[in-house]
Amino acid sequence: MTIQAVEKPFSDERIRRSISRILRENVLCSMSTVGAGNRAHINTAYFCFTRELVLYFLSDPDSRHGRNLARNPSLAMTIFKSAQNGAAKIEGSNCSVPADGPADGERGMRSDSMRRGSHPMPSG
Repeated sequence: MTIQAVEKPFSDERIRRSISRILRENVLCSMSTVGAGNRAHINTAYFCFTRELVLYFLSDPDSRHGRNLARNPSLAMTIFKSAQNGAAKIEGSNCSVPADGPADGERGMRSDSMRRGSHPMPSG
């Protein structure tokens, strides 16, 4: 069996619409953090987002992923439909937001998903 890669160009606007639709239609994400000894840790969390694709999730700072993020802000997040007909892979950096909400200039995880190579699967 031969597997052949197919290059299919997508416009930035189409990608943005697809990502926005996936984010609007879902509330859970899987996020991976880097633990002690460079060991991966994955967690499921509720998330919300802004029009600028800044994502937020609520979590206990003393949880394993909370401690991991305090040591290393690198994380990867996957948001997907359970029917598996759409997904968005999001990578970025984490920063803490105080319990009483973000102050001016504070942001959640900034999505880098608009760069080429991290495209959502197109819906059928």
